[in-house]
Amino acid sequence: MFIVDEMGNVVGVYTNIGGNAMLTVSGAYGRDYKSKKAILVDWNAGKDFVNRNVFCGGAYINKEDAEKAGMSVINVRYRSDRSVATIKRGGNGQWE
Repeated sequence: MFIVDEMGNVVGVYTNIGGNAMLTVSGAYGRDYKSKKAILVDWNAGKDFVNRNVFCGGAYINKEDAEKAGMSVINVRYRSDRSVATIKRGGNGQWE
């Protein structure tokens, strides 16, 4: 499935597994993280992340974009790509 911006440009590709839209990203602009807590602080602040999908790698996405696309699960690569944290949008709309 594709994520399209306001101009009609494809900015992301994600998979839909069991009704959960899923995407893998990493910190944008050289940001790397040491913990899931630090990831959530920036994600919830609306900071950009980089789409790691091979078809749209390098496209930027943030919390607002993900919510518009109906995504509920994001995998975030961190610690120099050695670890993956999964953040999910809960029933209350908050990302955890």
